[in-house]
Amino acid sequence: MKKVFIAFYIALFSFICANAETLDYGRHSISIGAGPTTFDALVPKYLEAMTKKNGNLSSEGYKKVKNNIYGSYSIAYHYEFLYWLHIGAKLNYHGYGSSWGHEDENGYITGIYDVQRKHFITPMISFQFNYIDADILRLYSGIDLGASVFIMKESFYDEKSQAKITYDEHGNETTTYKMGEVVRTNTVKTAIFAFNVTAIGLTVGRRVYGFAEINVGMDAIFKAGFGVHF
Repeated sequence: MKKVFIAFYIALFSFICANAETLDYGRHSISIGAGPTTFDALVPKYLEAMTKKNGNLSSEGYKKVKNNIYGSYSIAYHYEFLYWLHIGAKLNYHGYGSSWGHEDENGYITGIYDVQRKHFITPMISFQFNYIDADILRLYSGIDLGASVFIMKESFYDEKSQAKITYDEHGNETTTYKMGEVVRTNTVKTAIFAFNVTAIGLTVGRRVYGFAEINVGMDAIFKAGFGVHF
């Protein structure tokens, strides 16, 4: 996943540099962006407060074995309503998952018995406020408000799920898991209030531009992408 994002950012930078001398741009813009993860993936207490169920099984004798991050992806449209204000809409998808297992009396995980996959589809109204709006450079902050469709798919495995611990020549421990049969599934669906705050954003380019943002909320914490004015 990291190599994909690195390659994407290098290609984006090269593309913007090649188009830095393009024509004057219009008041409309469409952009797409991506980032590795979002605020709620790193701070699950936020999600727990929003959904009343974040799938935390630690109170039921389970222990989290690993997390899986699916990434955050968005497409947005904005209109330059005033020279300092852009108004538009944004659609974001992000997801992540976690695997849970039982501990034995020695503290070892005996197998993975619960796998959760969380998905969010989030449309939001978007407001961006410019600090600097120069020839090829724009510096801004923003806020997005909307609703998110939250879907959690949960799979429970039987006792055939086993953990195997191996050691290399240096004594380093590696644990692998053999999954059993799925005995039960559960799906949670709900709609929740969604928000995002863009602490700082930067665009570089004219008609075709690249951008980078730092966000807190239902968008990638660190996001980069490209867009076009028309």
